[in-house]
Amino acid sequence: MRNPASQPAWILSGIVAAMPWSILGQELTENGNFEIQRLPPWAVVAAPGASVTLVPENSPFTGLYGAGNSSVRVHDEDFEASAPAVRQRFAATESILFGFDFQAPAQSSLSSWYVAWEGDDNTTAFFFAIGGADGSSLDFNQSKIAEITPHEWYHVEGSAGARGQKVEGFVTDTRGNRASFSGGFPFGVKNDLSAVVVSDGDAGPNEDILLDNFSSRLVRLSISRNAQGDEVVAWPSGLHFALEAKASLNPGTAWTPIATPDGSYTNKVSDPMQFYRLVQ
Repeated sequence: MRNPASQPAWILSGIVAAMPWSILGQELTENGNFEIQRLPPWAVVAAPGASVTLVPENSPFTGLYGAGNSSVRVHDEDFEASAPAVRQRFAATESILFGFDFQAPAQSSLSSWYVAWEGDDNTTAFFFAIGGADGSSLDFNQSKIAEITPHEWYHVEGSAGARGQKVEGFVTDTRGNRASFSGGFPFGVKNDLSAVVVSDGDAGPNEDILLDNFSSRLVRLSISRNAQGDEVVAWPSGLHFALEAKASLNPGTAWTPIATPDGSYTNKVSDPMQFYRLVQ
């Protein structure tokens, strides 16, 4: 878009991005990488014998955050369901990019750790089960997406839109193995996302787990200039967003898909003014 400075920044339900952005600048989750040496604003629900502590071990994945020195260890007390739990609320928003890292527990267990994002009235929007139904997998909304190996670090990243009822993303490990997932919102969240939570799913025993690099980011386009003065429109790659454009915001003007590599489009100086949006 030419001369974008006066236009509003675009989230999935909006119009167009005006200014470049950074990951941390659009981050909704605070202290997601546990590098300020304290847990708040994460809220902890504990039980006798359970614990949630910071430890000097860091995820090797640095795509969402830079290298750090700590992660959080969650220790189960083996008899009470839903405790311990770690939760953080954030400003309610319709769509997010999300991510987290975990080190698989030392041994397989038929009792899983759950990582979930919540929405309308504290309802679970979508969730991951670390351990899964077989004790050695990662499940998304009760569907197995990958085998997990004890002591291995994994990175989960994706996008979610409550009104579009769509979640998709991928999981990868330190060896480069990668698996995709997609699905919906099984428990009726339809309007927004507003919290992320880690919890013990049942009364069975869970092995200790390490977690790091939680992220809940706004979904935005960015516009910057390259060395030739062209405007480069960018967005998160690898999550199947498509770029559309039109020359006017007048009613009745249709959006046109743009065939471009995922994540970037260059608008030449000689090209006409365009407005852009992302769709899934």
